[in-house]
Amino acid sequence: MLEGARIGVVTGVHIRYDPRSHLLGTRITVALEPTAIPLVPGRTWNMADPRPRMNDMLAHLIAQGVRAQMARNVPIVGPKVIMLDAVADV
Repeated sequence: MLEGARIGVVTGVHIRYDPRSHLLGTRITVALEPTAIPLVPGRTWNMADPRPRMNDMLAHLIAQGVRAQMARNVPIVGPKVIMLDAVADV
């Protein structure tokens, strides 16, 4: 979810436990749908290879403080989603 809009799907969840540090890590893979993120008039996604523009967009959003975090659509009972939201003090 980005700005409340569904922009892709989770394609993989990989959990790993490190017995030395006693930390549990989770890597989540997502597939973002370029057509779910309209560009300004006059700009289009290269649907043959949207990756360069998508990577550039994500790099700029991350630089501006956007981070991914797990949340629920409806608190407590809703399905889990990955939210891309701006985080203060980044």
